[in-house]
Amino acid sequence: MSSQHIVRSLGSGLLPALVNEVLRKDRSPANCQAILNKLVQICSVKELLDILLQQVEDTDPNAIADTITVLMPLIQSVLLRMSESKAHGLALALDSLQKQISKLPVPYSHKQEQEDVYGLCRCCTAVLTFVQPFVQEVKNQDTNSVATKLRAALLKLYVLNLFLLMQSMRH
Repeated sequence: MSSQHIVRSLGSGLLPALVNEVLRKDRSPANCQAILNKLVQICSVKELLDILLQQVEDTDPNAIADTITVLMPLIQSVLLRMSESKAHGLALALDSLQKQISKLPVPYSHKQEQEDVYGLCRCCTAVLTFVQPFVQEVKNQDTNSVATKLRAALLKLYVLNLFLLMQSMRH
């Protein structure tokens, strides 16, 4: 058995520990980030997606923005590697991300928005970057089933965000 095969088989189990290392503020996360990026490229996409979405679900309430911004590019890379279940994976990812992001307090003043203490603005910007390749894929494809499913997942995100915006305006 080659070392590449061992890493491919067991590497995804390292993801939670590596993500935690990247989130620690007392170290330089460059090496861990490089390992995460490599694992995301070689391990099983289904297993990776399950583990990364579990990481999203298990996010420490005090580190939502930091965790989300670390995990979103990894989840995006995994989803871009998927073919047949990409739309389903995107819908699951957007749902998990939305649940965590909606827990962040909404800034009510320009000063709070600029300070972005809880990271809501940072997360919203990250979501826009996250969905961009999927929006582009929908735009580039005709009306095949993958594009239709991706469009539905993206539309659901749009409707949920509009609903959350309306709720926050009531307060």
